[in-house]
Amino acid sequence: MSIAAKKMAEVLAWPEQDRALLARQLIASLDNTVEPDAETQWNEVIDRRSREMAEGRVDVRKPLWPARRRRLLAKTEKRQRW
Repeated sequence: MSIAAKKMAEVLAWPEQDRALLARQLIASLDNTVEPDAETQWNEVIDRRSREMAEGRVDVRKPLWPARRRRLLAKTEKRQRW
């Protein structure tokens, strides 16, 4: 067994909370690229959506989740029938 395989077996024996912490740290170490304009782009989206709500072009009172949930459940049921 290689050293990496031995370490993997050792780590997999750790308590769930410790493995989760390690997983988060490993994932964070892989994603070290930052889009230079990301914050600006998000701010533009937030501003646009805020204007749409203020101008009444978007109905923020109407809950979208129930309809989406029904569609998702219907799709799931279709898949389970296969």
